[in-house]
Amino acid sequence: DTWEAHPEFFGDFRVLPALVSGLGESYAELAELNMEIMKAQGSQVLPLLKEGFDPAGKKEMARRVEVIDAIAGAGEEAWYLAQLPEANKDVRAPLIYTLRYSEGNFSRLKELCQKEKGECQEQAVMAMVCLTGPEAAAYTRTLAEEKPGVVLRALEKSDNPLHGDLIAGLMGGQLDKIFGKEAPNWSTTIWQEMEMLLRASTGRDSFSE
Repeated sequence: DTWEAHPEFFGDFRVLPALVSGLGESYAELAELNMEIMKAQGSQVLPLLKEGFDPAGKKEMARRVEVIDAIAGAGEEAWYLAQLPEANKDVRAPLIYTLRYSEGNFSRLKELCQKEKGECQEQAVMAMVCLTGPEAAAYTRTLAEEKPGVVLRALEKSDNPLHGDLIAGLMGGQLDKIFGKEAPNWSTTIWQEMEMLLRASTGRDSFSE
């Protein structure tokens, strides 16, 4: 209620450290609210978020990465890369996603897509899908064959215009799954995948035949 009524209170230097500490709150909704408040403060909170940062820490440190990313974006790329080698899986996942800003990270992301597991692999694929270079576009097509579910989720969240043809091709394959037999196959999995493709296709063009 205070945040909605008096957002200016939260820019006070006496309040900001409490917000940083609150990113470790066990009540997830409160921790997420603290994240949104921190993001609204802008670059003045970056030193506080970096102070005492532990890449081997837990969810609080992962949330710090997300806030820094939301505020600074590519401007903190050197810091993200410096934290990655010592990061555990909780902190590693959002750090991997920050690699989406530079085509120079293609080789690193390709390796991470191949070697990481679980959420870290998902974030590596998400970052790869965001890259706009031809190498990344070609490798995304390869990933779509190897890890179709992960790529579908990544395409749904990305607005990269390079993947219009890929989405069109995947949608054609999905229609084959549905109508390739005498009776339409509307299994839950197939329909969920089609829904993701429909959402991913919004605002994209395809020039494939």
